[in-house]
Amino acid sequence: MATEREEIALANSVIEEFGIRTKADLPVDIDRILLAKGFTVAARELPEGLVAVLDTTVKGKPVLVTDSRLSEKDARFTKARELGNYLLAKNFCGIRTDRAVPPAELISPAYDEDENRANRFAAALLMPQKLLAQSIKENSGQTQQNTPGGDDGIMGALIGVGAAFAVGLGVVLLASALGGSNKK
Repeated sequence: MATEREEIALANSVIEEFGIRTKADLPVDIDRILLAKGFTVAARELPEGLVAVLDTTVKGKPVLVTDSRLSEKDARFTKARELGNYLLAKNFCGIRTDRAVPPAELISPAYDEDENRANRFAAALLMPQKLLAQSIKENSGQTQQNTPGGDDGIMGALIGVGAAFAVGLGVVLLASALGGSNKK
C-alpha cells in the first residue's frame, strides 16, 4: 500500500516530467498530462451520482469520461484524482466509476484509503508544493480575498480550484512537507 509520501513523490515526478516549475505553469494543465500519458478524455452527461468513469478495457488504453455537468474546477480535480487512481493502482485493468456519494456498500476502510491516496495525489499534482509555498509567501494576507471572477481567492485562481479547497489542501500538503501526518 502506498504511503502519503509515495503519493506526493509520484505527483512530484509527474510535475518534474512535465516541467511545471514556475507560476507561469499554473494552473497545472491536467488535460495535457492525461493526453501525454495516453488517455482519451471526454466529458459526457453521466448517470445521476457519477462524476467520472475510468475504463482501461478499450484496447488497453485508459479512457476517462467526466460528467459534463461538473464545473471546470471540479472536473480538473476529478481528472487529477482519476489519474492518481490509475497510477497508484498496481496493474489497474478494468472499469472504475467515481461517485459523488458512494453507495454505503462500497464504503470500507480499503475504499476510503484508495480515495484518500488518489485525493492526496491530485492535491499534490494540482498544487505543486514548492510553487504553493512560494505563492503563499508572496500573497500572504491576500489568499482569502475575492478575485474579480468570483470567490476563488488568489490561491484558488492561481491553481484552478476553489478557495476553500485550495486553502484546506494547501495546509495538508504543507503540514505533510513539514513531517506531519505522514504514514509509513
